[in-house]
Formats: sequence, C-alpha cells, structure tokens
Amino acid sequence: MHFLVAPTDRPLHGFTRAVITAVMEELFADPDTRRVVVEPDVANTAVQALNKAVGFEPVGEIDKPEKRALLSVCTRESFLATRGAAV
Repeated sequence: MHFLVAPTDRPLHGFTRAVITAVMEELFADPDTRRVVVEPDVANTAVQALNKAVGFEPVGEIDKPEKRALLSVCTRESFLATRGAAV
C-alpha cells in the first residue's frame, strides 16, 4: 500500500481500507484472478490487520533479501466474505 497511499498531514479515518478494498475489487473484477498474494514485513502489524480485514490469510513467514515477510493470500471467496457478498 505504501506505493498507493502517500503520507498526509491530515489522516482520513478509513481511507487506506477504502483504497485496498477498491484495489481488490478491481483485481477480482477479472474472472481469471483466483487470488492475490502479499508479503508485508513481519513487523508491520498495521498492514497485516488491514490485509486480514479484506480477506487475506497468512501462509507463513518467508525470508526476502530486504526483509522477513509474512506471506499472505486472499482468494476471491475470502474477499467476498468480508464484503458480505454471496460467494
């Protein structure tokens, strides 16, 4: 998300969640998209909570050259469940 949402002097509550939700909706608008994979830093608990809120489920920790990351996956079904939509 850091590349989508720039820092601000006046944070707007719920803005980042709205952005990630819109991105996920766009990705899953393609019927061929089965899942979205992310790998935030294990120390970034704020983004992990945001990811969980839109349906991401942790797979496990992985080592990358620049960080220790939490590999997480969101299926279409998981995302739709967070939106209260029928699967």
